[in-house]
Formats: sequence, structure tokens, C-alpha cells
Amino acid sequence: MSQFGLLLITDAETVESACRGWRRPLAEPVKKTITNPFTGEPTEVTTYFPEGIDELTGCAPLDEVTETLRAAKPIAIDFQLHSLRRGDFIENAKPFLIGNDELGTITLKRVPIEWLPDVAQHFGDQLAPYDDPARLEDEGLAIFLLVYSF
Repeated sequence: MSQFGLLLITDAETVESACRGWRRPLAEPVKKTITNPFTGEPTEVTTYFPEGIDELTGCAPLDEVTETLRAAKPIAIDFQLHSLRRGDFIENAKPFLIGNDELGTITLKRVPIEWLPDVAQHFGDQLAPYDDPARLEDEGLAIFLLVYSF
């Protein structure tokens, strides 16, 4: 299975519009006990997923969301995860919206603006001229990340 990503610098309204039917995560992570699908044993996990997210219906599907977000302005960058070192911004960004389709649960993350230097290390000139945190704040823009597998 390959992992792909879409890095966005855009406004929250653009993301919310593309992710029709997706839900907000919990404000703070909670510990839950789930059944490990491979061993059948109970396992404790920390999650931002609200109860019932697995049964959520009516969400815009992943292919529709990615197609719409690829047109997001000012910046939308497709990438393969193996093509860059998995930085803290990929691992540690908090969920912004959570959706569900036939592939399972999908999380779109919001990357804190103060992490922009780390993001710029990976994407370099592709972010120009939006590689300045002050500019993003002035223009009401944010950094979003959608990682998905096929």
C-alpha cells in the first residue's frame, strides 16, 4: 500500500467546503480501549475521534475531496510520503476534520503556522511566496495536510 499526501496552504472555509459532511475531532485526545483486529486482544489507544465516527455517513468521499482540494489556492502540493522524511509536522499535527468513506476513517490535519520552517525544509521553493508565517496570518491562511493510502 502506498501513502500519498496533499499539502495545502489555504483558508479553513475552502477545506470545510471540500470536506462536506466531515466532522470536527474532539478538542483533546482521549484514551479508548479497542479490539486489536489482528490479535483480538483489547488495546488502549489515544484518539481525537469522537464516538460513532466509524458509522458516520454522508461524508464527501476521499477521491472527491482530493480532487477539489488540488484546486485550492494559493498552494496545493501532491506528494508521496516515501519521497520525504516523515517530519514532526506530519506525525504531530492535530486533526482538523474527520471523514469516513468505503476506505475507512480519513483525517485532515491542520499544521500550526509556527511549524512552517519544518514544512519549508521538505517543500522548499514550492511554498514561495507563502513561506513566511506572518504572511499566512495576515491573509487568513493556514497549513493543512491530508495523508491517505491506496
